[in-house]
Amino acid sequence: MRKILFKVVLTTLLILGITNGLHALTFEFNKDKPGVRDFALKNLRFYIERENIISRLPATFYIITYFPDDIPVIAYKAGAKDKKSDKAQSASGDLDRISGGKDAKSIKGPHGEKILYNPNRPPEKKLLSSYASWDGWVFIGNKKETLHNLLKLYKNPSDVAKSGILTPAFKEWKDGGIRFWGDNSNNNLNNIFEAQKKTILIPLVKDPSKIQSMAGAFTLTASREMRGKIMVKPVNKQALKDLEGDAKFISETLRRRLVAVKSPYEGNINSKDGYIIYDVYIGDYRAAQGQIIKSK
Repeated sequence: MRKILFKVVLTTLLILGITNGLHALTFEFNKDKPGVRDFALKNLRFYIERENIISRLPATFYIITYFPDDIPVIAYKAGAKDKKSDKAQSASGDLDRISGGKDAKSIKGPHGEKILYNPNRPPEKKLLSSYASWDGWVFIGNKKETLHNLLKLYKNPSDVAKSGILTPAFKEWKDGGIRFWGDNSNNNLNNIFEAQKKTILIPLVKDPSKIQSMAGAFTLTASREMRGKIMVKPVNKQALKDLEGDAKFISETLRRRLVAVKSPYEGNINSKDGYIIYDVYIGDYRAAQGQIIKSK
């Protein structure tokens, strides 16, 4: 049996409210944008044997993180291409190996689609072992139940690419090679910040329940620069004031830590029209990782 190993690391985005234990966020990656291809291949690790499946995905793909007891789900539009990599054309051939080939079993999805899964791969090992095809979109994950519950959240598969209740208008949203969005329905963002306490070295938002929703976008360069903007919608005016104070303290702590690795940093926090806007620049996001992540 061919072993399919999953591991995902989003360390360089931790400073922006994201962890590898995150729930309730959707990430969009565009490998055609500067610096994103290298970043994705090195920091998103979904392996089939010794090859990262990220290299086989279309140029634009999504990582959906919603269920705290399972790994994130990969989503992409079937037939979409990656003009810079011929490996992307073979992504469909990996689906049989993920689901177990001739041994694969299936269940009916919430919209009538078929979810195929590998009955010989225990879900507790958190390996890529199931997938669903729905109206021209492909969803790959671990537990068949996770895929089933995730698909129930959408009326159409293309809803994966919609940013929800926030539609940022800032320039970074249009230009960003990495974008993300999420909301705090069912206290999902609370789970994100709770998970951070175990993994990062910088302070956190004191009360994440004060966040209603958030969205952000980042541009990267080949020299490992990261520049981005995050928009946070608080639940009320008092929450805005409290979250803005938290953000300024987090930003200053981060600036001081990055001095140790000589990584340039700029952080600017302000509020506008009921939103908190955080502009951030890191001169070397790879060097910054050691100042953000707890060593194991």
